[in-house]
Amino acid sequence: MEEIRGVTWDLMGDQLVPPQAANRLYYGGFKDSKILTLMWAITYGESAHFLRSWHHNVQRTQDGEILRDENNKIVILSTDLGFVQRNVIHDPWVHKADVECKDYANELFAEYPEYSNGQASANEAHTLFLQRGFEPWYAYVNGGYRQHRKNAALAVANFLAVEFGLTSGPNNPIYQIKK
Repeated sequence: MEEIRGVTWDLMGDQLVPPQAANRLYYGGFKDSKILTLMWAITYGESAHFLRSWHHNVQRTQDGEILRDENNKIVILSTDLGFVQRNVIHDPWVHKADVECKDYANELFAEYPEYSNGQASANEAHTLFLQRGFEPWYAYVNGGYRQHRKNAALAVANFLAVEFGLTSGPNNPIYQIKK
């Protein structure tokens, strides 16, 4: 599927460190360690845990290419925001396909500031999970999360070790997170 960094997606803002993302998800409601680990892998696959990451969902051809009109314009149908990639449905927005779209993403973050807040995003993700399971996240639907499962397990283990007092803190983790 065709994607263009800066036009259909980008990673912006602060990036949560691995145990920090696990912390946000845990306190957002993902208390079961297996589901927490899976959600960590999914959200990493969606946003690499950047708080202001975004993805514009655009009109596409049947082959997954971005549909462009004769003036090289694309239509943005909705936008996924934040580290959990919360979908925001808005009026279709037409934009030139070879010009960055981050200004529009910043406008949406201004309208929905809670989506750039790690804890508020995690809380919202849990609400969505209770309603629809993992279905709302493309990294789950397409299986992309699978490549992040090992790091997810280590991140969750690090977080839980600190949470249960098995280590002195996030700067002294039991396990090293692999990139």
